[in-house]
Amino acid sequence: MNETEWVIVDEVAGSGNAEIVRGLLESYGIPVEIIGEGAAQSLGMVNLPFGRVHILVQQEDSTRAREILTKFHNDELSEVNDE
Repeated sequence: MNETEWVIVDEVAGSGNAEIVRGLLESYGIPVEIIGEGAAQSLGMVNLPFGRVHILVQQEDSTRAREILTKFHNDELSEVNDE
C-alpha cells in the first residue's frame, strides 16, 4: 500500500490562524492536515516554537499550496482565484 507523503507548507501562530489557512487551501480542493505543538511532540517533532502550528499538504499539492499561500500572505490572492 502506498502511503501519502505530507509536507509542511506553512507555519502560523495558533490554531485559529491554522483553521483560516486550512479553509483557504481546502476551498481550492487541497486536503490539509494541521500539527500543533502537542501533536508534533507526540510524533517526535520537538523543537517547535510555543504556539506555532504547522500546515501540511500532500506532496503532490505542495507547489500549488505554496503559491496560494504566498499570494495570501502578500494580499494578492485574487491573482490565483479560479485557476
